[in-house]
Amino acid sequence: MLRAASWGQDDSLDIILKQEGLVCNPLEIIGSSSEVSFMNLDPFFGIYGHEININHSSVKPLVGVQLLNPGYTISKASTKSNNGRPYFSKTNIFPIINALGSMESSFLGNRSSVRAGAGLGLTSHIGDKLYFRAMVLGSYYERSLGIENRNGILPNTYLWSENGNRRNEIQPFFRLSYTPNKFFNFQAGVDHNFIGEGQRSMLLSDFSAPYPFVQIRSTLWKFQFVNLYQFLREREGNQWQSKFASTHYLNFQATNRFQIGLFESVVFQPRDTLLNRGYEWEYLNPFLFYRPTEYSIGSQDRILLGTNFSYNFGPIMAYGQFLIDDFVLGELMSRSRWWSNKYAGQIGFKGKGCLSRNTTMTYSSEINFARPFTFSHVNQGTNWGHQSIPLGHPLGANFVESFSFVEVNYKRKLRLRAEFMVVQQGGGDSNADFMYGEDIYRSYTERPYEYGYFIGGNGKLNRTRLTLEAAYMILPKIRLKAFVLPAAEWRSGVLNEQVFFVFGGIRTALWNERSLSY
Repeated sequence: MLRAASWGQDDSLDIILKQEGLVCNPLEIIGSSSEVSFMNLDPFFGIYGHEININHSSVKPLVGVQLLNPGYTISKASTKSNNGRPYFSKTNIFPIINALGSMESSFLGNRSSVRAGAGLGLTSHIGDKLYFRAMVLGSYYERSLGIENRNGILPNTYLWSENGNRRNEIQPFFRLSYTPNKFFNFQAGVDHNFIGEGQRSMLLSDFSAPYPFVQIRSTLWKFQFVNLYQFLREREGNQWQSKFASTHYLNFQATNRFQIGLFESVVFQPRDTLLNRGYEWEYLNPFLFYRPTEYSIGSQDRILLGTNFSYNFGPIMAYGQFLIDDFVLGELMSRSRWWSNKYAGQIGFKGKGCLSRNTTMTYSSEINFARPFTFSHVNQGTNWGHQSIPLGHPLGANFVESFSFVEVNYKRKLRLRAEFMVVQQGGGDSNADFMYGEDIYRSYTERPYEYGYFIGGNGKLNRTRLTLEAAYMILPKIRLKAFVLPAAEWRSGVLNEQVFFVFGGIRTALWNERSLSY
């Protein structure tokens, strides 16, 4: 079990952390080799890895450490194993509250969305090898007709029944983690996964609904190899359409500060226009390159290739990503702007510091972009999305974005945060017959021509959004916080208007709330 003392318990740790410029009030960190952190934890901001011998990972949530054990202990036992190491069993239970409301005001009038629900959570670990976490929320959700996802509370619930603009929802989060030894970790459940260091990810983000998954993490020397098998789906009329994704991610910790990872993913359907294929078992092989495998089985499944990298300077980290959907080098060199030259990228930095003994500051700034038609495919059964929301950047494609924030935390209870976003996205001239690559849920076969596509083309929309947030942790034991978030957005191009927002509520802050953030 890993434990970093809180203030007043270990002055030497206090001095080291302050000298490194990493933190001015370290949290108590408790973890076993199988525990998996909650999705709201960025290890760069919340954990100070080399001081407590925890390897940083670009694949979130983090394995092997827990920022906190929320809730109330209902059973606990401790003994020693044959090798003399501590062996413990502990089960915690905690309530979950998620009451949110938002209002959008523009020349169209006022539009709103609301989600109100509650549930129960449980964490349990047996020894340092087996860990289980479960959270189930039941909610009522309602939104005004015509409100866009980016302007209201995200409809990213896994299960629901719908009646017009009203829904009864059930949101499950389950994760079982088993670590038999220092080389392997096995996970399965219904949850989000995230790859990268930014606020967004061009590879795999957590904006969509959770999904069933199986994950294998293998660690050897400075290499970590992650196999992720995702069971995705899309709505087609009144029927669910299943699709699967199989992902490799190889991360190399070149030095204590620099790491680089290689990403490869294939999305495929169990049924296509020719036959009912079922699950392609070839894609379960953890060591295959998917492109040759795709050709060998005669399919045209969606393949994505990418890289993720970061350099940790101590109080500041620089990071980036680059993804290739498809491209032909000759077309790229000739600058023909061919539709099938599809790629995306990210570059950014984030930092942390101390304003006083009880006050910390974190900040980040990044640029994200995606060429037209990136992440889209022949149909929604093979695009890079899940339940009508992209699995990469939530804006889809044909955009460039600058996103920055600065956040101040006082005594781990009061949080003040400011966000500034500038986006330019093309494709505003799309219609029922043609699209220009901004919507990954439309087929790329609906393009009107072959050449001349560039970011911001064919109907440009510029958006500038300023957001302020004040949040207070009401009950730290169960991570219950209240928050209010006013925002203003200025739009120009195919649409000229000013829009004002108010978003707020009370929620259990154990997963990322992505509403009104893009």
